[in-house]
Amino acid sequence: MAEPPTTPSPATAAKQDTLLATKLYNPRPRPDFLARPRLLERLTEATARELTVVCAPAGFGKTTLLGDWARSSERPVAWLSLDEGDNDPARFWRYVATALEQVRADIGDRVDALLGGPEPASPEAAVTVVINKLADLPHEVALVLDDYQLIEAAPIHHTLEVLLERGPPQLRLVLASR
Repeated sequence: MAEPPTTPSPATAAKQDTLLATKLYNPRPRPDFLARPRLLERLTEATARELTVVCAPAGFGKTTLLGDWARSSERPVAWLSLDEGDNDPARFWRYVATALEQVRADIGDRVDALLGGPEPASPEAAVTVVINKLADLPHEVALVLDDYQLIEAAPIHHTLEVLLERGPPQLRLVLASR
């Protein structure tokens, strides 16, 4: 007689949860792309601060503007396009760490080890790893979180607050939301 399927542990589920690489790509400009140099200049000025929020209704060009800015930015830009499935704190921070691997290659492995072990660490531990790994970068880096309005999980909001409050001075967080 066959045994009933078992529910995987959170650690096993985290390891089986393959990250979708295309969520980490800066979107390509569409053929009908319209450059918006004034908005691009204002966004560049705004990202001198630690947090920039780009908020507008659907279809107003937030992602297009941020993609153009990221392609022309002098600093490295890590990109993450969010969806409803990213409300799990472990998944969210695994994605963030993987996106940041563009600027610091060992962040993703360390966060995966913390969140995917037999007894997964807290999301705060993952944030601590991200902060510590970025703290010794010799240059500024921007992290774009596109479609942040889809994130409803309070633990994620809390850990982003920790990132902002304790993050290194070279980190710029850019949130795009409706």
